[in-house]
Amino acid sequence: MAPRAPPRRRPAPAAAGSWDSARVLLALAALYAALSLLAYRVIHMRHVAPLGADAPPGDFAEGRVLRHLHRLAVDIPGRQEGSPGLEAAAQYIKGELEGLAARAGPEYRIEVEETLVSGSFSMMFLRHRVTLGYRNHKNIVMRISSNVSEDDDPSLLVNGHFDSPLGSPGAADCGSCVASMLELSRLIIDSGWVPPRPVIFLFNGAEELFLLGSHGFIKTHTWNSSIGAFINIEASGSGGTDLVCQSGPGSWPSRVYAQAAKYPMANSVAQDMFGIIPGDTDYRIFAEDITNIPGLDIIFVLGGYFYHTSYDTLENLFPGSIQARGENLFHLVKAFTNSMSLKENETSDKAAKDGIEDPRAVFFDYLTWFMAYMLAGLSGGFLTFFISMSMLLGRFISSIIKRQWNQQSPKQIMCRSLVAYVVPMIPCLLYCVYYGGFLIQFLIEKMGMMGSLPKPYGYFVPDIIVGAIVGLVVGWCFGPLAPVATRWLSKTSILQGLLQITVVALAISSQLFPYSTGAPKRVVLQHTYVTDANDVVDSNYGFSVVDANSLEFLFNNAPEAAKWLKDNSELSFEEKYRSDRSSWVALYPVPFLFSGSLKFQAQTDEIRKHYHNFPQLHVQKTWSNNGQRRVHLDLSLGSLSEIWTAVLNVTGPLSNWSFADNMLPAPQTVSGGPPSYICRLSGKSDVDWSFWLEANSSESLRIDVAVLDQYLVDSTKKLKSLFPSWADLTAFTTFFSTYYL
Repeated sequence: MAPRAPPRRRPAPAAAGSWDSARVLLALAALYAALSLLAYRVIHMRHVAPLGADAPPGDFAEGRVLRHLHRLAVDIPGRQEGSPGLEAAAQYIKGELEGLAARAGPEYRIEVEETLVSGSFSMMFLRHRVTLGYRNHKNIVMRISSNVSEDDDPSLLVNGHFDSPLGSPGAADCGSCVASMLELSRLIIDSGWVPPRPVIFLFNGAEELFLLGSHGFIKTHTWNSSIGAFINIEASGSGGTDLVCQSGPGSWPSRVYAQAAKYPMANSVAQDMFGIIPGDTDYRIFAEDITNIPGLDIIFVLGGYFYHTSYDTLENLFPGSIQARGENLFHLVKAFTNSMSLKENETSDKAAKDGIEDPRAVFFDYLTWFMAYMLAGLSGGFLTFFISMSMLLGRFISSIIKRQWNQQSPKQIMCRSLVAYVVPMIPCLLYCVYYGGFLIQFLIEKMGMMGSLPKPYGYFVPDIIVGAIVGLVVGWCFGPLAPVATRWLSKTSILQGLLQITVVALAISSQLFPYSTGAPKRVVLQHTYVTDANDVVDSNYGFSVVDANSLEFLFNNAPEAAKWLKDNSELSFEEKYRSDRSSWVALYPVPFLFSGSLKFQAQTDEIRKHYHNFPQLHVQKTWSNNGQRRVHLDLSLGSLSEIWTAVLNVTGPLSNWSFADNMLPAPQTVSGGPPSYICRLSGKSDVDWSFWLEANSSESLRIDVAVLDQYLVDSTKKLKSLFPSWADLTAFTTFFSTYYL
């Protein structure tokens, strides 16, 4: 009898199960990799092809925008208040607009104006009260209308600012805005489309100084009463999603956007989160503080590592972002001007009715492909509802598959049911990856400018916040698959492998340096001269940071700068070298984002080579009556030539002043000192600032004057150059003096 063949050896069930689980894990990893790649392309506008400068004249072209932007952000060295570049930018914009007006057809009426605005008002900024006085800030305004339109026809305002922040070329913020507006105004004229309602383009020259250009326009310009809606375009990053961050009053502006935008990028959650970000836009002037004009606040929100740094350059813009913004803007301008009568009948009348409010809308875009829009009362927990319905659909299809394939082996049934469950979930998972990826990137980028907190807990707070948000996003993205995937992935070998990968990733990430030129650390360097008349009595370098890593970290990783400081003074992190917020009053209220600031001695005589006269406060006359005193003062800014702002910090029995329509704001407290009244003054003039202060007792008034000038002496330039490229220093000079009246 022939011998029987030995039976085949079957793999152990545990080994087979582990291999099946590994294949499921790899399949899910491939799925999420594909979803992440698609979401990344959409978030960074890779799916929008930018048109070149030679594109047809009837199209909006990013290439033509970049030509304007090269002139504004490269050929012109800087557009800060007080610098020659700001005036050069204004004249370039005006020249381009006048060129468009000269070649517009007879069916158009084109008006171009250059205006200087002045005024004074009080506002809350960074949760602190500040009074602002300004003069001679330049706006360039253009109105495009049909040749039969009337001056009082309701009009659409498109606003963007051409000034840039301290130390930044301002390519994205907001050179990209005004360059896009120039291309948009050209497109309106060259396309032959005559707007049914006038379109006003406001190129304002003083947004970075706390929204002064828009305030001056809305308070003083003759066209302000005709504005029926507005679009404010801004940038807090280098591109990516051009997000509708604020909308209102009412739901009409967001509804127009939902109907008109070619690439809708909007989420009503952004409006709830906007107040957390340290900053503000002209939207609040138009829609909240001064008037209640309905409008949109549309902002580049990604690439935030470069925001307000020297790396905000042409090279760091996201290709395709400007193209998507421009095409959206053209569609929006058409939609708003065509629906202006709808606005008049539905929005203005509703707002006028006492006790009746236009209900707020809830909206979001799906990968810029379309936009979901609904009233707030009908939208509670929509993301949860979306996920739940997708899970129910997947479960339903999975159960059908199980019944139809019940003759197959259990493993085949499980595989097919898993596929049947996952495939209907893909649209939901794709949105979760898109929304979650955007949220994580935005949050991580903004953590570098949210302000530093006192040690030791301040070092960990940002990581805890980011970790919590990442955990939430992971739950959104992977939680819907938990009911079916856990049976495959709960194997001990799979869990051990995932744990090992996590440990290795933690070990590698802990060794990586947190900063680079693509993600710089923001550092503030203030060279302060304490003056008495035209004498310099003291000089020091002040340093601060606006993220969790302290100055000790900076100097430990910048040995050349530390050595230079040590050669010129004693480099120490002891308490006596700490500086409080009162020494940073020239930036008020930004210093409330600082903690752990340091100051070191500096030379006093070098500034004399450039400036001969320093800022001084002069008493012109004093009036007294029944215990009340009114002191009339003149503030001379000396021979300083690149002034950003001058700040008055008044403490003592102040009862009134001549700023902000003679209305004294609520006092503030700086570094635990006495109640202070703080006023920021800005704007060029050959005339001194003249104002008066009133006191209600004989007690002395103390006035600290801090004038921020952008000129740096050679030694400060040398010190700045010694820091590594991953440290982005915003450097300036402050002239500080104190007076008792």
